[in-house]
Amino acid sequence: MGKRRGAKSSEAATNEEAALAAKSDKVPLQAVVFADSFEERLRPVTLEKPKALLPLANVPLIEYTLEFLAESGVKEIFVVCGWLGDQVEAYLQSSRWGSSEDPAVRVIKLRTARNACHALRELDGMDIIRSDPFVLVSGDVVSNIRLGPVLEAHQARRKDDKNNVMTMLFSRVDQVKNRVRPLSEELLLAIDARTRQILKYENDLDNDRTHFKTGEILDEFPSVDFRYDLLDCNVDICSPEMLLQIADNYDYEDIRRDYVRNEVQNHELGYRIHAHELTSQSDYACRVRCFRTYDAISRDVVRRWLYPLVPDANWASEETAYALERGLRYRDEGVRVGRSSVIGQSCVIGAGSEIDEGATITTSVLGDHCYIGRSASVSGSYLWGDVSVGEGASVEAAILCNGVVIGAGAKIGRGAVLAYGVVISANVEIPPFSRITTRSGALVDLDGQDSDSDFGDFSDVDDDGNDSDDRSENAASGSESASGLARGKDDAEAEALTSSKEVVGADGVGHLFDDKERRAKASTPKWAQDVMAATDLPAEDFASVSDSMGCYELETAREMVFSGFPSLEEEEEEEEVVVGTVGLNDDARFSRGVADLVMSLGSNETIEHDNVLLELNCYKYAENRSFEDLVLATVATMLAPALAEPLASKNDATARLSEAITRWKPTLEKLCNEPTQAVALITSLEVLLLYGPEHASGVGLAVQNRVFNPNEAQLSIRKDLEHAQGAFPFVLTKLLTDGIISNEDALRWSQLHNMTGVPDVIAEDPITKLVLSNLEEDSEEESDDEDSEEDDDDDGEDDDDDDDDDDDDDDDE
Repeated sequence: MGKRRGAKSSEAATNEEAALAAKSDKVPLQAVVFADSFEERLRPVTLEKPKALLPLANVPLIEYTLEFLAESGVKEIFVVCGWLGDQVEAYLQSSRWGSSEDPAVRVIKLRTARNACHALRELDGMDIIRSDPFVLVSGDVVSNIRLGPVLEAHQARRKDDKNNVMTMLFSRVDQVKNRVRPLSEELLLAIDARTRQILKYENDLDNDRTHFKTGEILDEFPSVDFRYDLLDCNVDICSPEMLLQIADNYDYEDIRRDYVRNEVQNHELGYRIHAHELTSQSDYACRVRCFRTYDAISRDVVRRWLYPLVPDANWASEETAYALERGLRYRDEGVRVGRSSVIGQSCVIGAGSEIDEGATITTSVLGDHCYIGRSASVSGSYLWGDVSVGEGASVEAAILCNGVVIGAGAKIGRGAVLAYGVVISANVEIPPFSRITTRSGALVDLDGQDSDSDFGDFSDVDDDGNDSDDRSENAASGSESASGLARGKDDAEAEALTSSKEVVGADGVGHLFDDKERRAKASTPKWAQDVMAATDLPAEDFASVSDSMGCYELETAREMVFSGFPSLEEEEEEEEVVVGTVGLNDDARFSRGVADLVMSLGSNETIEHDNVLLELNCYKYAENRSFEDLVLATVATMLAPALAEPLASKNDATARLSEAITRWKPTLEKLCNEPTQAVALITSLEVLLLYGPEHASGVGLAVQNRVFNPNEAQLSIRKDLEHAQGAFPFVLTKLLTDGIISNEDALRWSQLHNMTGVPDVIAEDPITKLVLSNLEEDSEEESDDEDSEEDDDDDGEDDDDDDDDDDDDDDDE
């Protein structure tokens, strides 16, 4: 893509490399953090506050990024910012990082940088990046990983060949369902299976079924992994040559779309970029790309996936004092809760907040000093601080920024975003996916320049990072003629005054934010067009809706379309391959959430079973999962402790598992109200004994969704659990005797077993077959007895009829 400057001579290149080596020798590890994401997806919120300072579980995003860099041994961090950069600088100076020397945090304000590559070129000109390697990361990355092993692998490759200049981090996610992957984005990778060199990086896909031409790659590289199940963590280990490449290609703008995508295809002459896949279940690294991923990552933080960076660790500030309560409830000091109010599981309540009588809070995060009025309802939402929700109002899957006021009886629809200071009048209903702001300039279109940044052009920005008075607050630069749709500030304010009353009510403050520039550039994939039409939303709103919380219809539609992707094995002989893989960790997040609940609620000697059921059902509904999914994840967690220690014999395994069943019996009975749920329970027990606790939930859910393939999963049956596997028929009998499952449930499990893909080790066990045979005989005998009783009843009725006839004859005589 990029037009390169004149090629350097070999002597010049050698001299340059020598200079880089001398400069980077023994330099402490450095990192570059982009405090601006160069995107528009979080507008209108980011028009008033930089993305890096937005709160995630009541902690600014940049805190997560800086913390994981510090824990990884980075000694000097350059925070690069432009749009509202003074806010970032002021925050860092007043925080713990302001006085930190290990690492030292330095703010670099680049007011004219319009994209990431532009910013890197300016950094290269400053000659401040001296370590080899250095870390390059977005300031919206939330992670708990330690970079030591990645750095060592990168340096080892550099010793072998100086052309290995970059290592990119990826985490494996479900290719269809995972909510940390934006709906509007796909990522397709070709990776050398031996060296992990990236051979193809495609993140600009606009086809409903992505096709990948593999002929040229396979001719050059005999073993290639084609991956559609990897998430780019936006954490890169780079060597200084990477900066030189970007400086030499002055039309590179986006690091992924331009630099990576072009360089990885230049197999012979280009520098090499490698992939490092995070494989540990405890490693977490995701980027907040949009409101939808903001919601997903927030939930993961609350569920402790980011441990040790959890709310009750109070790691980011000495001013917080969150305490963890049962059901993943976190509460800071000074919180007042009415006696009749309900706070459900997975909630964070900030200091000084008040929940009035009869109010309900579920799966939500409240910042400091929020007020929830009587009988109000807040579900799946984020209130950032000093937010007031009036009596009887409801807020569903929405984001309410600081200072928002919701009037009594008002209803905020799912996916709505209310920016700072918005006021909604009483009894007003805000439609789903609305974005409302108080900034009059937000009605003005952007200048039409090809920029995905909130930076804009800072030629008319004052020293405080604010737009000058003679310009719209939102207009980045350029003239009105750039788009033909731009309006002046006076017209925008007039429209805001006239339209706001229709939107926010007579006493409200704010108006709809309409980013026509982004809508005009966005395209709607075919798979989403019918869904948008069915929900009465214009197709051009896809970019906005797909980035919003609560876009359940789009999530379902995408799942239905993309779950039909065949595996590579089905197409391996074709030159053009439709790429798709299925991983066992598709439902790992759901399983982990259930496990956290069960372990938390079952930690006491006496279990409150009604409370357990309430919490599990709330979590199931919050995650939009089936009862069968809930049973599969729950049973595996409840019975797993029985296998924690080595088993001495089959009797030992039977005793331990039976004890666990007795302990959880009241919960298990109510979880298995339907035959399908009872079958799920037996399946969960079977895969637990075959594959062990660490894989039980994942395999069980894969079996439930008919996507389990033991060969693809690369799982082997646990030999050390042979005693437990032999105990299966006796544990099955225990479930039958206790009335948790019925004979019909066990027989149905046996009948369906061939369709599950689970090996027959347990199902074909002689004792298991004997138990099932006896159940079948009992069932047949019961059926015969019922038929006999029916025949007897029929005979009795005939005798009665004869008696009646005799009586009639007597009467006639």
